[in-house]
Amino acid sequence: CRQVGRRHSLRGNRTGHHHLFVLFGDSVITVCSAHTPVTSAFLDQIRRVCPPSDKYRFAFRLLWHGGVLYLRYINDIHQRTIALEDELHQSISNEVLLKLLQIEKTFVYFTTSLKADSIALARANTARQLTLSEDDRDNLEDAMVEYQQALETATIYANILNGTLDTFASLINNNLNNVMKYLTAATIMLAAPTLIASLYGMNIGLPFQTNQHAFAIVMGISGLLT
Repeated sequence: CRQVGRRHSLRGNRTGHHHLFVLFGDSVITVCSAHTPVTSAFLDQIRRVCPPSDKYRFAFRLLWHGGVLYLRYINDIHQRTIALEDELHQSISNEVLLKLLQIEKTFVYFTTSLKADSIALARANTARQLTLSEDDRDNLEDAMVEYQQALETATIYANILNGTLDTFASLINNNLNNVMKYLTAATIMLAAPTLIASLYGMNIGLPFQTNQHAFAIVMGISGLLT
């Protein structure tokens, strides 16, 4: 946004926390709702190679580092996803499925933030209010490339995870169908003995009731029918 006194700000979202960069005069002001690597360790590193007085280059390098961290976190999350998938291959667990669901939600947050950041950088690249040198514009384009790559990577991993969850859901349904098939077969097998036992429990004249081997005969007939 452009305010009085040639102020410019770039705002983005870093894994649930909002960052605000305000360029005012020769100063760069960063505001964040939490302590993050973007505004801590990297600030100490960048001051050695890029002084804050070079405000545009400083801000764009700061944003570039945010894109690098995005890629690092996305790859780390993907490695966790692979480990959880290996656990599911051995035994399907509700706990593991819930963890994968949380990771899927994380990818949604990441892609949403990256889209917003990419739009902000694109607007900065075309803003007529910003007088950028060639070096500044190169740094801005480097940051745009990092955010675009992070967005594409997060989208790909999110689609893979979504397909994986759908596959395991199909496997669970298939296993449930197999269990129901065996239970249905067992129910049918028990129907014949139950019917015969019910008939011979009636207080009326029945076949073999005077035969000393009646029990064995009835059980044999039940077994044959089963």
